[in-house]
Amino acid sequence: MVKRKALGQYFTPEPIADFMVSLVCDKYTKNLLDPAVGHGIFLDRARALSPTADMVACDIDGTFVSEVQLNHVEAKIYHQDYLTMSFENKFQAIVCNPPYNKFHNVRERDSLIKRFNELYHISLSGYTNMYAFFMLKSLHELQPGGKCCYIIPYEFFNTGYGVTVKEYLLRSKMLKYVIRFNNSINLFEDAVTTSCILLFEHLDHDSVDFIDITSIEDIDNFWKISPKSKRLLYEDVSAEIKWSRYFEGDITEHVVSCANTVPLNYFAQVKRGIATGDNAFFALNKESVERLGLSKSVCVPCIAKSADITSVFLTEKLYHSLVEANKKVYLFDGAKAYNECDVDYIRKGEQAGVNLRYLTKHRKPWYSIENRIPAPILLSVFSRGRIKVVRNEANIHSLTTFHGLYLLDLYEQYTNILFCYLLTPIAQQILYRNKREYGDGLDKFEPNDLNNAEILNFLVMNERDKQIVSQLYERLRIEEKPEYIVQLNELFSAYLCV
Repeated sequence: MVKRKALGQYFTPEPIADFMVSLVCDKYTKNLLDPAVGHGIFLDRARALSPTADMVACDIDGTFVSEVQLNHVEAKIYHQDYLTMSFENKFQAIVCNPPYNKFHNVRERDSLIKRFNELYHISLSGYTNMYAFFMLKSLHELQPGGKCCYIIPYEFFNTGYGVTVKEYLLRSKMLKYVIRFNNSINLFEDAVTTSCILLFEHLDHDSVDFIDITSIEDIDNFWKISPKSKRLLYEDVSAEIKWSRYFEGDITEHVVSCANTVPLNYFAQVKRGIATGDNAFFALNKESVERLGLSKSVCVPCIAKSADITSVFLTEKLYHSLVEANKKVYLFDGAKAYNECDVDYIRKGEQAGVNLRYLTKHRKPWYSIENRIPAPILLSVFSRGRIKVVRNEANIHSLTTFHGLYLLDLYEQYTNILFCYLLTPIAQQILYRNKREYGDGLDKFEPNDLNNAEILNFLVMNERDKQIVSQLYERLRIEEKPEYIVQLNELFSAYLCV
């Protein structure tokens, strides 16, 4: 399992492999490439459809290469890194489930970015995932008229680093289908991600189909049923916005057209929580602190898990209840080591290799924590249909389970109004235009997804309504009654829906 995750290996379910191969292969197919062969499932399926085709495949993992050579169809298998290979001939069909390594695990990342710039004239971000490199390379290895099919995480199309790749795909005019799986469908064991299948043809397309798949059964009957689909001209597709908006029935189509809005970053800035590099070492509970004999100076109050916060107000009382419940609510800051026990814990971390983790090895000293002021409002990173909003009255730090929302100095007086606004259904609905979909029904927001999201321009509010919001805020502090949220929603909607 550790090796699989290190190499970004997640294996294709049989129904998906059958479908993907059917998109690119038939009895006339003369040659096929699988750039990341794994267990060889694509080769097996392709041989059934294209009995005379020349099969070529490669994999960086020698175990898979040996397995395919011994147990699967006749094919030319290379034990090499696909991204460093070159082929004499181009291919009529390419099908691939590429490795899903995130940017910090991409091998030779800087040299790859430089190579792709030189070969393909595309300036990729340093945050680009491994699968994007695979996909872009494959497009250049297609014959005219050839077909290429990839399965990749869908959230890529809603990221900032994906913009450059989307621009390239639109310029190529090869993208034919974007087939998105509902985020309640988790295709890959041990991977929480929303998947999509991309079909490319080396032709000059003028439109692309955005297709929603709500169940695996839809794949089995893809050509018999009419899945939710929207065809858009290339000229109507923008690389700059999240492509989730292009699917029929997406939530953004049902959001009211709003007036009096500005980007959230007009009033505030959203930043991620503290990243430790190893929460198992840095996040501690009361029992661990006492057992280790750690001093108060190294134990910084901090929320490690979103699930620990069950109220919209994080108060001193709530925090102390979490301490007594033995939740992980202390953050170890070794830079403030005071006694020998503190130093001993740092040594234990080094013995366990904590200092060699990706983040810690770039931090000096490795056992210090990020210098970040507690945010007055916390927003959950992951959610299911609703972002958790917390008013941080106790002024407690948080790890990356929450983003921190910081009001600009000029607008600090709007802190409680902004908090109340974010609790309302209409605010949540508008924010969800900028969501990213993950597997198992999860949605995710990165800081800039929220910074760029539209919110009410509070400057248009009259003083009477501001007073009403302040009164409802105080009532919520006493008792979190749903009726108060209803009243807030009606008040804010009057400004937005005009």
